[in-house]
Amino acid sequence: MESIINDYLMEAKITIIIPAFNAEKKIKNAINSVLKQSFRDWELIIINDNSTDGTKNIIENYARKDSRIKYLNKSINERAFIARLDGVQLASTDWICFLDADDYMYPDALNSLYNATSFGCDIVIGSYCRTYDKWGITRTKPINLIPDKLIEGKFNLKDNNLDLDLSFYGKHAIPVLCYGRLINRKLFNVIDYNEMPKIHSFDDTLLNLLLFENLTEVFFIKNRITDYRYGGGTSKIDHKTLSDLNELFKIRNKKINDNFSQNKKKFSDLEFMNTIYYHYFNAILIENWTYEDFEKFLDDNINLDIFKYLNEEFKNYENSRLKLFFSNIFSNRKLVYQHLVEEVGKVKFKRKIQRKIGSVLSKIG
Repeated sequence: MESIINDYLMEAKITIIIPAFNAEKKIKNAINSVLKQSFRDWELIIINDNSTDGTKNIIENYARKDSRIKYLNKSINERAFIARLDGVQLASTDWICFLDADDYMYPDALNSLYNATSFGCDIVIGSYCRTYDKWGITRTKPINLIPDKLIEGKFNLKDNNLDLDLSFYGKHAIPVLCYGRLINRKLFNVIDYNEMPKIHSFDDTLLNLLLFENLTEVFFIKNRITDYRYGGGTSKIDHKTLSDLNELFKIRNKKINDNFSQNKKKFSDLEFMNTIYYHYFNAILIENWTYEDFEKFLDDNINLDIFKYLNEEFKNYENSRLKLFFSNIFSNRKLVYQHLVEEVGKVKFKRKIQRKIGSVLSKIG
């Protein structure tokens, strides 16, 4: 590894925050990508979220070699959302940039983001690449976050002709993300750290919901900022997902009335529908749920506010897949389960073919 600066006298202008839990296999790439930035006036804060592997030793070793690297070792695991907020509280700069422990930043990322802050906005959003590791194939797909009708530059989030605010509620060409952007620290002032739900998933969406209140203008740049490693549904199903989604749903409903028309609200609802659908889909795909498994877990969650709401709201929704699921989830569970099994069968067949292709390609390479 190249020599790391021991003493850096310039005042930091950007704080990069990395939440890390059992990340010993990949966190070095993330840290090294920060060290290689052409923009040097940064501080890096790594929140070790009570890791049980060698993550702590790796972080402390880097911190000893570069005074710009700071860390917090937590005694309990509170997941990425709370870890990011811990990092914001420790930050000494006006600008916050989040990076996951298994991702990395392109060398000019911070320079591109910081230059755009001179145009007077509270968030700068760049593009990114998504890396897929599955079926024996690794591929990277560039993602352009600027919709076709926009160009690089500053835009008002409340402009109804652009509907940019939908991106911060989960339905737009611009995904709800924490990474690949620079966020003015003052936006975090709206967050009551003592009342944050301890959710295990949807932390990106929750953070954007909270930041949206004080946000007026965003600046888009075409530069690629991060490479995001996408799991592709290979992780074990977290059965706290639906209760987390219900908490997010309640928070969204409190904030949505002041900012959304009914049409926009429907788009946001679709994201909730898709998330629930694919939770059960992936449970059957990854964990091979039987009908009994499906029925038991459904019984544990069917009384959540979000289920009742979506069942009533979308009885006549035109999408056949979602309509079948939500119109029958209360009355014909076996039909819903059979539908999911059939869809899973299609995916398994497709993956079988892709694995064979990946095997052939690896032998050729």
